[in-house]
Amino acid sequence: MITQMTLEAVRERIESLFAAYNAHDVHAMLSQCTEDVVWEDPTLPVTAVGREAVADEIRNQFAIFPDLQFPKEEMEIYRSLDHRDSAAARWTMAATMVKGVAPLGLEPTDKPVHIPGMAAYEFRDGLIARVTVSYDVLFLSEQLGLMSSFTLPDWPSHLIDRARSLAGTVTHLGHRILH
Repeated sequence: MITQMTLEAVRERIESLFAAYNAHDVHAMLSQCTEDVVWEDPTLPVTAVGREAVADEIRNQFAIFPDLQFPKEEMEIYRSLDHRDSAAARWTMAATMVKGVAPLGLEPTDKPVHIPGMAAYEFRDGLIARVTVSYDVLFLSEQLGLMSSFTLPDWPSHLIDRARSLAGTVTHLGHRILH
């Protein structure tokens, strides 16, 4: 039986996820999620499905950005107005790129970033079953010094396509939150 979560339970689950993220505790992060969690991020070539796949992606993020943080004072959590099994969080990511991304041919920049973003969450049986992350990949690239604001990088097409679809994703997330 699927139970509906209270606003307090939703907030606690998401805050626990971010506390574990900020502690770089992958195990604690994934304990907030279902075994078959689905994790979508605009920089992933494919959606990560299952705790093991998500763990691999999160560990990779921590290797590239070892100081990765989501300051709590820059986070807001919202529950869906129409049902209790979804929510969203608006956050800011702060990090420094100290490792390159070999598949993309990107060298480390040692530059700090401060990127606003949003994530939509779907819950099942009190755990996070789906995470859909949205942030401006082009703004991230510009802050990292990987491109100027007037040029497009020489990236694989899936990243360019993801960046171009960002506006639609944010609009879709906003619609899901408000309706």
